[in-house]
Amino acid sequence: MKSILLFTLSAVLSLSCWAEESQSSTDGAAELMQYLLPLTSLTGNFSQAQTDTEGELLSQSSGTFQVARPGLLRWATQEPFPQLLISNGEKLWLYDPDLEQVIVNQVNEQLDLTPAVIFSGDLDAIRKQFVITSRAEGVFELIPVVESGYVQKLELTFSDQQLHSMSIWDGFGKRTTLVFTDLVIGTSIPAGQFYFVPPEGTDVLVHD
Repeated sequence: MKSILLFTLSAVLSLSCWAEESQSSTDGAAELMQYLLPLTSLTGNFSQAQTDTEGELLSQSSGTFQVARPGLLRWATQEPFPQLLISNGEKLWLYDPDLEQVIVNQVNEQLDLTPAVIFSGDLDAIRKQFVITSRAEGVFELIPVVESGYVQKLELTFSDQQLHSMSIWDGFGKRTTLVFTDLVIGTSIPAGQFYFVPPEGTDVLVHD
C-alpha cells in the first residue's frame, strides 16, 4: 500500500481548463480559506480507514505527519507496516524499509491534486483544481474541476476551528477517511525533515 497521500499524489489533473464557479462554491472557497490560512505548518497524528461501496472496512493504518508551506510534506505510516513519504516541493520520496527500497518522483503539475495543495494557503490554486461548497459549519465538499478516475470528491471537516478529518472518494466508490489528532499549528519544522537520504543498501528507483 501506498499511503492515501501517495494515492492522491498520483492523480492526473489537467490545469488547462476551468469551469465557472457558482456563487455557493465561491463563498465556500473563501470560507474554507478562513480555516486554512492559520495552517502555515501542521504536525500531529493520523488514523486512516478505507471502506468499500458497502461500508465494509478494507484497510487501516496510522502514524504521524508534518506539513508546511510551501509544499513540504512528511507522512510516516507506522502501523500496520512502516512507510515514509516525504516531499520537499521538488522531489517526492516513498521509502519502504521492509523492502529496503525508495521510489523517487519529481513533483510536477500532475501531482497537484493533493492534500498538500489544500494546505498551501493559495486560494487561486485551490479554486483552479476544486469546486468548493460549504455543506455545514466547518464541513466542506471539494469536487475536482477536471474529472479523474482517482478522486471523485474530498470532504474536509473542522471542529472548534481545528482540522478534524479528511475523506476521499475514489473513482470506484471507495472511501478513505483520515482523522487527525494531537495537532500542533504554526511550529517551526527543521528543513531536514522534508528531505530524504536513503540508508546504505537501499535500492533507489528514480521516475522522471
